[in-house]
Amino acid sequence: MPCTIEWTSSQNSRPGDGENLVRRCSLLQCYNYNKTETNLNNQKLYFGLIEIEGQSAGFVWAKETTFLGKIIHTFSMDHGPVWFDGFGEPAHIQAFFKELNRLFPNRVGRNRRIMPAIEDSQDGQARQWLETLGYQCINPHGHETFWIDLTKDLSTLRSMMKSNWRNKLSQAERAGLTLEWDEEGHFFPWLLKIYQLDKAQRGYNGPSTAVLSALAKNFTPDGHMLIGRTLLDKRPLAAILLFRHGLAATYQIGWTSEDGRRHRAHHLLLWDAIQILKEKGVYDFDLGGVNETSAKSVKDFKAGMGGTFVRYPGIFR
Repeated sequence: MPCTIEWTSSQNSRPGDGENLVRRCSLLQCYNYNKTETNLNNQKLYFGLIEIEGQSAGFVWAKETTFLGKIIHTFSMDHGPVWFDGFGEPAHIQAFFKELNRLFPNRVGRNRRIMPAIEDSQDGQARQWLETLGYQCINPHGHETFWIDLTKDLSTLRSMMKSNWRNKLSQAERAGLTLEWDEEGHFFPWLLKIYQLDKAQRGYNGPSTAVLSALAKNFTPDGHMLIGRTLLDKRPLAAILLFRHGLAATYQIGWTSEDGRRHRAHHLLLWDAIQILKEKGVYDFDLGGVNETSAKSVKDFKAGMGGTFVRYPGIFR
């Protein structure tokens, strides 16, 4: 099956509007995220338009760094490709990864980092399949997350929650809490400070404040960064930060105080976020990465919202 990838340098301009045409376009697949990453890491950003049998089939973002006239070369693709409607069948995926391997083969002097956006089974069938195409797995622990389909009505979304999650949401709704939302970044310095302190005290992994600040700079002008806070007697108990991208949104970071946990403040925030995102025309809500080993309680909490669990095959070179 003929497949071509037409590359365009995209450091300072957004080519096309592909992320607004597809469902479940993740944060890592959107322009603002990739622009942020390349600016922070001094890389070049490229947009690749995928054509299958002469038709526009999808797109992919790639980042590269070169030294000594490309003798030393780094190439990375985070969570791609993204398929347009009518594409993304196994034959299309195979054709794309064959072409990518032909264009950027693994060789001496090239550091290749590939994170395929292919849903994987528990026994790693996608990983095995990619290895037969010439990709070597360097980290089999692929990204895992939960997606919530926001095209469903609110009563259905609430019924999909696990009973204990729904009960805690009801408790929060009776607790006399208030909510406030910010799309212009007014709450961001406060949230960044409290997040940094909480992360240091509790020792969990999460994006650095430098990365969050750079993302905020790129997402805020379009109103695509959303911060919500739950308060009791004007005192913040919990907060979340979301990024909108195309038809989707991602839960990026959150914070909850001890009083916030007691009053189930995070449950109320996320339920209100769902309603706000639906009103803004968002179709899919990515609850962010989960980890069974180091953050099982977070995974259990997100699983309680009733979304669809998705596993990806890992990192390859």
